[in-house]
Amino acid sequence: MNEKLFSILRYHTIDRILNEKGRANTKDLLVAVAELNLDFELNEQMIENDIKDMKSDPVLGYFAPIAYNKSENLYSYSDTNYSIQKHGLNKFEKEALLMIMHYFDYIKEHKNMHGLRGMIQKLVDTLRIRHNTDDFDSPEFVDSELSPDFGGSKFLGPLMEAIKTRRVVRLYYHPFYEDKPYFTIIHPYLIKEFKGRWYLIGLNDTKREIRTYGLDRIWELEETADTYIPKTFKASDYFKNTVGIISPLGNPPEIQIEVSKHQAQYLITQPLHGSQYIESENEEYVIFSYKVHPTYEFKALILAMGKDVRVLKPESFKKTLLHELNEAILAYGRRA
Repeated sequence: MNEKLFSILRYHTIDRILNEKGRANTKDLLVAVAELNLDFELNEQMIENDIKDMKSDPVLGYFAPIAYNKSENLYSYSDTNYSIQKHGLNKFEKEALLMIMHYFDYIKEHKNMHGLRGMIQKLVDTLRIRHNTDDFDSPEFVDSELSPDFGGSKFLGPLMEAIKTRRVVRLYYHPFYEDKPYFTIIHPYLIKEFKGRWYLIGLNDTKREIRTYGLDRIWELEETADTYIPKTFKASDYFKNTVGIISPLGNPPEIQIEVSKHQAQYLITQPLHGSQYIESENEEYVIFSYKVHPTYEFKALILAMGKDVRVLKPESFKKTLLHELNEAILAYGRRA
């Protein structure tokens, strides 16, 4: 890793610890930087030099109000509202982002990046847009979609480690449909990202069923000494026949939909599912076929097309959508 980039990571780590803990000694800050797991030699003198640079280096421009309590050997921000994150990017940070952009643009074609290319390309595009503005702020001539922070990212590392080492975890979990959180034992198998949220797929130890858990709904996580039960499916195949975060058991049905010609163009360029193919078409409609489970997410995609779509089969899925549409009409009537 470039030394300049490593120094920026140290500055931001020190800033994060001082904001999270309020006070920290040199050893605390050294441990936090070491947790980045980067192959660089570290020592307390380096951290002290970093603090000095954050306080007074005019090139960095942080001028961080870091105070030192000599009797307690603790550093803290004299202004508790301060953070270097509130500053615009300095010259070194812009250069680091440019280097990252070029690296990702190159590495996205690597065989190990399969499945991540779209995500990496979005990152590269965003960095390129920012780089072509004077101050890396969002330009007025480009309005990119914002991804809200749903939380739970801090559990990614521990869960990935538990999956790799085959360790059982105990979650303190609060689903949206429950009034209070509860403890549950999970054998973790897979991490999935969907619409900006991270999810854990694993075996619920009590119910002996595969369940899905949103990382943003986890309050606490710890490993246990329970015996790990390995998964009996291939992770790459688990979501093959579904849209969203739930994968029902069994083979998926064949679903056919009739879509108006103009709406069909969107589906042709951005399929609802990987199994999508065109059965037939005429001047007015295109008939698409899918081998997919009719999950909530897939149903929502169909309903979102409104009058431009009609389900042809299976009959059970058609009746389900008709029921939901009738319930929606009744709901509007009651609230008129």
